Amino acid sequence: MENAVNLMPRSAVPPMNDSNVLLHGDVLSLIADSVICADGQGRILFFNRAAERAFGYQATEVIGQHVELLLPQRHRAEHAVQVRNFALGEGEASRLMGHRREVLGRRKDGEEFPAEAAVSREFAKGRTVMTVVVRDITERKSFEKEREAIAGELHRSEERRVGKECR
Repeated sequence: MENAVNLMPRSAVPPMNDSNVLLHGDVLSLIADSVICADGQGRILFFNRAAERAFGYQATEVIGQHVELLLPQRHRAEHAVQVRNFALGEGEASRLMGHRREVLGRRKDGEEFPAEAAVSREFAKGRTVMTVVVRDITERKSFEKEREAIAGELHRSEERRVGKECR
């Protein structure tokens, strides 16, 4: 995990053996969801491979940048305030950002996409580290839209059928 923040004290890291070899490997790169860690000011500290695929950036392009880079422009100012409040554990943002919710992400090419995000906050080594797990839900939203269209067509068809029977 070349860009990861190691939050575990050295004494907490078990010795290498077959049963814990993944603890020493790039475990976060194996996760299918995007994992992004940021400091208390919202600067990106870690960006896993799934995040690279979802957002279109290489980790080296975003490390040190503000997380708002990954959001549509119209949401950036409000999000920056929410991140600050969440990092401090203050206000409504602190309660909202701790739960999974739907958001809009923005890819490097400018395309927006629906996502689910869950944010957590940890205080380690004298600083705040926030971790967000982001799941691209574009495909699910597409299926939901199709399902709604089909359900609507079935309902209209049933209304037409019932209407003809009543004549």
